[in-house]
Amino acid sequence: MNRKIYLLFLTFVFTLLFSFNSFAKEFNLKNQSQAKAIYVEASKNKSSNPWYFTNLYSKENNSFFIPYQLWSGSKWNGNKNIENCMHNVKNKWVFKRADRERKNRVLAPVDYKVPDTDKIVKTFKVENKRTTQHYICHEKGLARIYDSRFAEAGTLKELKGKECKFPAGFGWKIAVSTDCSKLSPKETKIISLTFDNNYILTKMSYTYEKKEGRKTSRKNDFYEYEPNKGRVFYKKYK
Repeated sequence: MNRKIYLLFLTFVFTLLFSFNSFAKEFNLKNQSQAKAIYVEASKNKSSNPWYFTNLYSKENNSFFIPYQLWSGSKWNGNKNIENCMHNVKNKWVFKRADRERKNRVLAPVDYKVPDTDKIVKTFKVENKRTTQHYICHEKGLARIYDSRFAEAGTLKELKGKECKFPAGFGWKIAVSTDCSKLSPKETKIISLTFDNNYILTKMSYTYEKKEGRKTSRKNDFYEYEPNKGRVFYKKYK
């Protein structure tokens, strides 16, 4: 089956799916190869909602733009400007971990003084009763430059601010692992993007997992984030 016939087939399948199952509340996109067919269907309508499929997906690059505001839970106006990824945040994540509800406060911008220097940077501060973290944003997502757990363990220098602890910005593809930092023992992979039947993004699931061949005592991480909320679910796994 050549590429053009395959895309026509996918378009036909999704046309049937949304014609006969319009009652469905949402659908999970778990394969990047399905994105172009969904784009064709979503393009038949227009929406001013910034989280609309066609505002997030690039047909030219067959990839997604992931807003930094998906991480923070702040409102997003649809502007895809990675140079100004830092934004105002005053939010509280309420998320599930195992069978318990957890809460983290998120604030930005917050001034953070880099240890052993006079350098002060603007960060996103995440804290709860036990832990404090400072994140910076870059062209591929968000990275920690401070984590109180690393500070207590004497390993703070491991946080170089180059990881993709959260995937954001241009060029992200579903089910494709991205290594943002050669120094980090982990890499990032979007598992699924969930859209409602109006093609509005409702959730992103992703992993931050050990690179093949790299040794680390840290477990893998699984996260779920929702627009205007931020983190809604988190678990560790081997």
